[in-house]
Amino acid sequence: MNGITHFLVGIVIVLVVWHYFSDEWAENKEWAKRKVFSIKKRPVRVASILRVSIASIAAFFSHVLVDGFAIFTYHPWWDQYPLVNQISKPLMLISAGIVAFIALKKDIRYAWGIIFSAAFDLWDHSTLNVIMKLNPSLDLTPLYLHQFEWAFINTFLWWAPNFYQEPLAIIVEVVIIAILLISWGILIKKWPLPENKEIQPRLYLLVFVFILFALWFALDSII
Repeated sequence: MNGITHFLVGIVIVLVVWHYFSDEWAENKEWAKRKVFSIKKRPVRVASILRVSIASIAAFFSHVLVDGFAIFTYHPWWDQYPLVNQISKPLMLISAGIVAFIALKKDIRYAWGIIFSAAFDLWDHSTLNVIMKLNPSLDLTPLYLHQFEWAFINTFLWWAPNFYQEPLAIIVEVVIIAILLISWGILIKKWPLPENKEIQPRLYLLVFVFILFALWFALDSII
């Protein structure tokens, strides 16, 4: 599916993980409260590392499920159905950028869900495809992370019809995006991210993330 869908899934994952593995959850667990190291005299505890690890891994593998179910949505190559595709794809890319901007401005911890939910595309499209474009003699397709998605489809969704070439199927993803946006709004009120008592990444990391996304959007649209 499109970047905005992956980002929103990653955002929801962050909210869920920070809720179920909160400081209150770690309160009676000595191992979870243990300080591992400090950054500028601010502690980083096991519970914090656990939250980041679980959120990142869950967001990473969420790409398999989200893209697996993309067979029910509109997802053609750029030159197919040019009028619909050349309107919808830029809109999806712009929407993804807006969602990432709002989320990261609100709380940098959303970056764990956003970055890792996009890791498959950043690796396959913005890294391997670029290398093979520059050196056509190389075949790096065995390193594609999307092969996990194809394995998921072949194993669990082999029976399902494929709507990649159906422009009206874009409605399916629009509905999914709407549900995820509503879920984000509900979870922010129900399970807000607690005050971050540990060190926050600095502005340079935020800038780096946006440069990464900008490259991804550009490459994803031309390759």
